[in-house]
Amino acid sequence: MNPAVIVPIYKEEVTELERLSLSRCVTILRQYPIVFFGPRSLNPSIHLRIAPRATTRYFDDTYFSSVEDYSKLLLSPSFYRAFSDFDYVLVHQLDAFVFHDALTYWCSRSYDYLGAPFRNEDDSSWLGVGNGGFSLRNVHSSLAVLTSTRKEDPDAYWHMERLVTKSRAKLALKSYRKWKKQLGFREDVRAFLARFTAEGRPEDLFWSLHAVRFHPSFRVAPLDVGLDFAVEGGLLEVHTRYASRLPFGCHQNRFLRMISRFQAGLERPAGDYEAIVWSMAEKAGLSQQRVSNK
Repeated sequence: MNPAVIVPIYKEEVTELERLSLSRCVTILRQYPIVFFGPRSLNPSIHLRIAPRATTRYFDDTYFSSVEDYSKLLLSPSFYRAFSDFDYVLVHQLDAFVFHDALTYWCSRSYDYLGAPFRNEDDSSWLGVGNGGFSLRNVHSSLAVLTSTRKEDPDAYWHMERLVTKSRAKLALKSYRKWKKQLGFREDVRAFLARFTAEGRPEDLFWSLHAVRFHPSFRVAPLDVGLDFAVEGGLLEVHTRYASRLPFGCHQNRFLRMISRFQAGLERPAGDYEAIVWSMAEKAGLSQQRVSNK
Protein backbone atom coordinates (compact mmCIF):
# COMPACT_ATOMS: atom_id res chain seq x y z
CA MET A 1 0.00 0.00 0.00
CA ASN A 2 1.60 3.20 -1.18
CA PRO A 3 -0.67 6.28 -0.93
CA ALA A 4 0.01 9.91 -1.76
CA VAL A 5 -1.89 13.12 -1.11
CA ILE A 6 -2.29 15.07 -4.35
CA VAL A 7 -3.34 18.71 -4.27
CA PRO A 8 -4.53 20.56 -7.39
CA ILE A 9 -3.23 24.13 -7.70
CA TYR A 10 -3.93 26.53 -10.52
CA LYS A 11 -3.11 30.07 -9.30
CA GLU A 12 -0.07 31.63 -7.69
CA GLU A 13 -1.83 33.28 -4.74
CA VAL A 14 -3.39 31.50 -1.75
CA THR A 15 -6.43 32.78 0.12
CA GLU A 16 -6.67 32.58 3.91
CA LEU A 17 -9.12 29.68 3.70
CA GLU A 18 -6.88 27.83 1.25
CA ARG A 19 -3.95 28.41 3.60
CA LEU A 20 -6.00 26.92 6.43
CA SER A 21 -6.84 23.89 4.29
CA LEU A 22 -3.28 23.29 3.10
CA SER A 23 -1.64 23.90 6.49
CA ARG A 24 -3.94 21.36 8.09
CA CYS A 25 -3.26 18.87 5.31
CA VAL A 26 0.50 19.23 5.76
CA THR A 27 0.27 18.91 9.55
CA ILE A 28 -2.04 15.90 9.74
CA LEU A 29 -0.87 13.98 6.65
CA ARG A 30 2.84 14.76 6.91
CA GLN A 31 3.90 11.08 6.90
CA TYR A 32 2.70 10.67 3.29
CA PRO A 33 4.10 12.12 0.06
CA ILE A 34 2.31 15.37 -0.80
CA VAL A 35 2.26 16.19 -4.50
CA PHE A 36 0.96 19.39 -6.06
CA PHE A 37 -0.33 19.11 -9.61
CA GLY A 38 -1.02 22.07 -11.81
CA PRO A 39 -0.37 23.87 -15.11
CA ARG A 40 3.14 23.93 -16.52
CA SER A 41 3.21 27.73 -16.43
CA LEU A 42 2.46 27.96 -12.71
CA ASN A 43 5.07 29.04 -10.17
CA PRO A 44 4.18 27.04 -7.02
CA SER A 45 6.58 28.88 -4.69
CA ILE A 46 3.90 30.17 -2.31
CA HIS A 47 2.42 26.67 -1.96
CA LEU A 48 5.88 25.20 -1.35
CA ARG A 49 6.45 27.67 1.49
CA ILE A 50 3.48 26.10 3.26
CA ALA A 51 4.42 22.54 2.23
CA PRO A 52 8.22 22.62 1.75
CA ARG A 53 8.55 18.84 1.42
CA ALA A 54 5.96 18.60 -1.35
CA THR A 55 6.82 17.84 -4.96
CA THR A 56 5.07 19.09 -8.08
CA ARG A 57 3.86 17.39 -11.26
CA TYR A 58 2.72 19.41 -14.24
CA PHE A 59 0.10 19.04 -16.94
CA ASP A 60 -0.95 21.16 -19.92
CA ASP A 61 -2.30 24.58 -18.98
CA THR A 62 -5.52 23.91 -20.90
CA TYR A 63 -6.66 21.46 -18.21
CA PHE A 64 -6.82 24.27 -15.64
CA SER A 65 -8.73 26.92 -17.56
CA SER A 66 -12.18 25.79 -16.35
CA VAL A 67 -13.93 23.24 -14.14
CA GLU A 68 -14.92 21.32 -17.27
CA ASP A 69 -11.33 21.11 -18.48
CA TYR A 70 -10.17 19.99 -15.02
CA SER A 71 -12.75 17.19 -15.21
CA LYS A 72 -11.25 16.11 -18.54
CA LEU A 73 -7.85 15.80 -16.88
CA LEU A 74 -9.18 13.56 -14.10
CA LEU A 75 -10.90 11.41 -16.72
CA SER A 76 -7.76 10.93 -18.80
CA PRO A 77 -5.52 7.83 -18.63
CA SER A 78 -2.46 10.11 -18.73
CA PHE A 79 -3.42 11.59 -15.37
CA TYR A 80 -3.43 8.22 -13.60
CA ARG A 81 -0.30 7.08 -15.42
CA ALA A 82 1.42 10.18 -14.01
CA PHE A 83 0.69 8.84 -10.50
CA SER A 84 1.24 5.13 -11.25
CA ASP A 85 4.10 5.04 -8.74
CA PHE A 86 1.38 5.15 -6.05
CA ASP A 87 -1.36 2.63 -5.30
CA TYR A 88 -3.84 5.22 -4.00
CA VAL A 89 -4.12 8.98 -4.30
CA LEU A 90 -6.12 11.21 -2.01
CA VAL A 91 -7.30 14.19 -4.05
CA HIS A 92 -7.33 17.07 -1.57
CA GLN A 93 -8.59 20.29 -3.11
CA LEU A 94 -7.97 23.49 -1.17
CA ASP A 95 -11.62 23.73 -0.14
CA ALA A 96 -11.28 20.51 1.89
CA PHE A 97 -10.30 19.98 5.52
CA VAL A 98 -8.89 16.84 7.12
CA PHE A 99 -9.94 16.10 10.70
CA HIS A 100 -7.50 13.29 11.50
CA ASP A 101 -5.17 10.87 9.77
CA ALA A 102 -7.18 7.91 8.51
CA LEU A 103 -5.52 7.51 5.11
CA THR A 104 -3.92 4.12 5.75
CA TYR A 105 -7.17 2.82 7.20
CA TRP A 106 -9.22 3.89 4.19
CA CYS A 107 -6.70 2.44 1.75
CA SER A 108 -6.99 -0.87 3.62
CA ARG A 109 -10.74 -0.96 2.92
CA SER A 110 -9.88 -1.70 -0.74
CA TYR A 111 -12.48 0.55 -2.34
CA ASP A 112 -11.55 1.96 -5.73
CA TYR A 113 -13.38 5.25 -5.22
CA LEU A 114 -14.39 7.07 -2.05
CA GLY A 115 -15.67 10.61 -1.62
CA ALA A 116 -18.08 12.71 0.40
CA PRO A 117 -21.61 11.66 -0.61
CA PHE A 118 -23.50 14.19 -2.69
CA ARG A 119 -27.16 14.89 -3.28
CA ASN A 120 -29.56 14.90 -6.20
CA GLU A 121 -30.25 18.52 -7.13
CA ASP A 122 -33.88 17.68 -7.93
CA ASP A 123 -35.00 16.44 -4.52
CA SER A 124 -31.94 16.54 -2.21
CA SER A 125 -31.92 12.75 -1.90
CA TRP A 126 -28.52 11.08 -1.58
CA LEU A 127 -27.18 10.52 -5.07
CA GLY A 128 -23.86 8.78 -4.72
CA VAL A 129 -20.37 8.54 -3.29
CA GLY A 130 -18.98 10.97 -3.83
CA ASN A 131 -17.51 14.38 -4.41
CA GLY A 132 -14.10 14.49 -6.06
CA GLY A 133 -12.80 17.45 -4.05
CA PHE A 134 -11.83 15.14 -1.19
CA SER A 135 -11.66 11.67 -2.67
CA LEU A 136 -9.57 8.54 -2.45
CA ARG A 137 -8.84 6.73 -5.72
CA ASN A 138 -7.19 3.45 -6.56
CA VAL A 139 -4.79 4.52 -9.30
CA HIS A 140 -4.51 1.21 -11.12
CA SER A 141 -8.24 0.45 -10.95
CA SER A 142 -9.02 3.91 -12.31
CA LEU A 143 -6.63 3.34 -15.18
CA ALA A 144 -8.24 -0.04 -15.84
CA VAL A 145 -11.63 1.65 -16.21
CA LEU A 146 -10.33 4.29 -18.61
CA THR A 147 -8.50 1.78 -20.81
CA SER A 148 -11.23 -0.88 -20.76
CA THR A 149 -12.43 -2.28 -24.08
CA ARG A 150 -15.63 -3.57 -22.52
CA LYS A 151 -18.98 -2.28 -23.72
CA GLU A 152 -21.24 -0.82 -21.06
CA ASP A 153 -23.40 -3.10 -18.96
CA PRO A 154 -27.11 -2.45 -19.73
CA ASP A 155 -28.23 -3.46 -16.23
CA ALA A 156 -25.69 -1.13 -14.62
CA TYR A 157 -26.86 1.63 -16.94
CA TRP A 158 -30.48 1.13 -15.89
CA HIS A 159 -29.56 1.03 -12.20
CA MET A 160 -27.89 4.41 -12.64
CA GLU A 161 -30.88 5.88 -14.49
CA ARG A 162 -33.27 4.71 -11.76
CA LEU A 163 -31.02 6.34 -9.19
CA VAL A 164 -30.81 9.75 -10.83
CA THR A 165 -34.27 9.94 -12.45
CA LYS A 166 -36.88 10.46 -9.75
CA SER A 167 -39.80 11.07 -12.09
CA ARG A 168 -41.48 7.80 -13.16
CA ALA A 169 -42.71 9.46 -16.34
CA LYS A 170 -39.19 10.53 -17.31
CA LEU A 171 -37.87 7.08 -16.44
CA ALA A 172 -40.47 5.46 -18.68
CA LEU A 173 -39.38 7.69 -21.56
CA LYS A 174 -35.80 6.49 -21.09
CA SER A 175 -36.67 2.79 -21.01
CA TYR A 176 -36.12 2.40 -24.74
CA ARG A 177 -32.43 3.10 -24.16
CA LYS A 178 -32.16 0.06 -21.91
CA TRP A 179 -33.64 -2.23 -24.55
CA LYS A 180 -31.49 -0.64 -27.25
CA LYS A 181 -28.37 -1.36 -25.22
CA GLN A 182 -29.49 -4.92 -24.54
CA LEU A 183 -29.83 -5.40 -28.29
CA GLY A 184 -26.16 -4.52 -28.67
CA PHE A 185 -26.10 -0.76 -29.28
CA ARG A 186 -23.68 -0.07 -26.45
CA GLU A 187 -20.85 2.43 -26.00
CA ASP A 188 -17.34 1.76 -24.78
CA VAL A 189 -15.78 4.07 -22.21
CA ARG A 190 -14.06 6.28 -24.77
CA ALA A 191 -17.26 6.97 -26.70
CA PHE A 192 -19.15 7.54 -23.47
CA LEU A 193 -16.58 9.99 -22.07
CA ALA A 194 -16.39 11.92 -25.32
CA ARG A 195 -20.09 12.67 -24.97
CA PHE A 196 -19.95 13.01 -21.18
CA THR A 197 -17.23 15.66 -21.20
CA ALA A 198 -18.75 17.48 -24.19
CA GLU A 199 -21.86 17.96 -22.05
CA GLY A 200 -19.73 19.52 -19.30
CA ARG A 201 -20.48 16.78 -16.76
CA PRO A 202 -18.24 16.59 -13.65
CA GLU A 203 -15.63 13.86 -13.40
CA ASP A 204 -16.70 12.68 -9.94
CA LEU A 205 -20.16 11.83 -11.30
CA PHE A 206 -18.50 9.43 -13.71
CA TRP A 207 -16.49 7.67 -11.02
CA SER A 208 -19.35 7.40 -8.56
CA LEU A 209 -22.11 6.31 -10.97
CA HIS A 210 -20.80 5.28 -14.37
CA ALA A 211 -17.36 3.66 -14.04
CA VAL A 212 -18.77 0.30 -12.95
CA ARG A 213 -20.67 0.09 -16.26
CA PHE A 214 -17.38 -0.36 -18.07
CA HIS A 215 -15.43 -2.26 -15.40
CA PRO A 216 -17.83 -4.27 -13.19
CA SER A 217 -15.19 -5.06 -10.55
CA PHE A 218 -14.65 -1.34 -9.86
CA ARG A 219 -15.65 -0.84 -6.21
CA VAL A 220 -17.39 2.39 -5.22
CA ALA A 221 -18.08 2.72 -1.51
CA PRO A 222 -21.74 2.56 -0.42
CA LEU A 223 -23.43 5.57 1.13
CA ASP A 224 -22.90 4.62 4.79
CA VAL A 225 -19.21 4.05 4.21
CA GLY A 226 -18.93 7.30 2.26
CA LEU A 227 -20.46 9.24 5.15
CA ASP A 228 -17.84 7.80 7.48
CA PHE A 229 -15.13 8.84 5.03
CA ALA A 230 -16.17 12.48 4.52
CA VAL A 231 -19.06 14.91 4.70
CA GLU A 232 -20.11 17.64 2.32
CA GLY A 233 -23.89 18.05 2.36
CA GLY A 234 -26.61 16.98 4.77
CA LEU A 235 -24.61 17.58 7.94
CA LEU A 236 -27.71 18.44 9.97
CA GLU A 237 -29.13 15.01 9.09
CA VAL A 238 -26.05 12.89 9.73
CA HIS A 239 -24.07 14.73 12.42
CA THR A 240 -25.06 12.28 15.18
CA ARG A 241 -22.97 9.56 13.52
CA TYR A 242 -19.91 11.72 14.28
CA ALA A 243 -20.57 11.86 18.04
CA SER A 244 -17.98 9.15 18.74
CA ARG A 245 -15.78 9.32 15.64
CA LEU A 246 -15.20 12.11 13.18
CA PRO A 247 -15.07 11.53 9.43
CA PHE A 248 -11.68 11.59 7.78
CA GLY A 249 -12.43 14.98 6.26
CA CYS A 250 -14.98 17.40 4.85
CA HIS A 251 -15.38 19.34 1.64
CA GLN A 252 -16.84 22.79 1.07
CA ASN A 253 -15.66 26.31 1.71
CA ARG A 254 -18.40 26.89 4.25
CA PHE A 255 -16.77 24.31 6.53
CA LEU A 256 -13.49 26.20 6.26
CA ARG A 257 -15.19 29.51 7.04
CA MET A 258 -16.83 28.05 10.15
CA ILE A 259 -13.61 26.41 11.32
CA SER A 260 -11.80 29.70 10.79
CA ARG A 261 -14.43 31.46 12.90
CA PHE A 262 -14.01 28.83 15.62
CA GLN A 263 -10.26 29.37 15.69
CA ALA A 264 -10.79 33.13 15.88
CA GLY A 265 -12.35 32.60 19.29
CA LEU A 266 -15.80 34.02 18.64
CA GLU A 267 -18.19 33.87 21.57
CA ARG A 268 -20.84 31.68 19.98
CA PRO A 269 -21.59 29.94 16.68
CA ALA A 270 -23.95 31.50 14.16
CA GLY A 271 -26.69 28.88 14.23
CA ASP A 272 -27.08 25.13 14.65
CA TYR A 273 -25.04 24.20 11.59
CA GLU A 274 -22.00 26.15 12.73
CA ALA A 275 -22.39 24.78 16.25
CA ILE A 276 -22.01 21.26 14.85
CA VAL A 277 -18.93 22.25 12.85
CA TRP A 278 -17.40 23.93 15.92
CA SER A 279 -17.97 20.76 17.93
CA MET A 280 -16.26 18.72 15.21
CA ALA A 281 -13.35 21.16 15.14
CA GLU A 282 -12.94 20.85 18.90
CA LYS A 283 -13.00 17.04 18.71
CA ALA A 284 -10.33 17.25 16.01
CA GLY A 285 -8.03 19.03 18.46
CA LEU A 286 -8.35 22.55 17.16
CA SER A 287 -8.29 25.34 19.74
CA GLN A 288 -9.81 28.78 19.94
CA GLN A 289 -7.67 31.88 20.19
CA ARG A 290 -9.75 33.80 22.68
CA VAL A 291 -9.95 37.51 21.94
CA SER A 292 -10.89 40.24 24.38
CA ASN A 293 -14.01 42.28 23.73
CA LYS A 294 -12.65 45.17 25.80
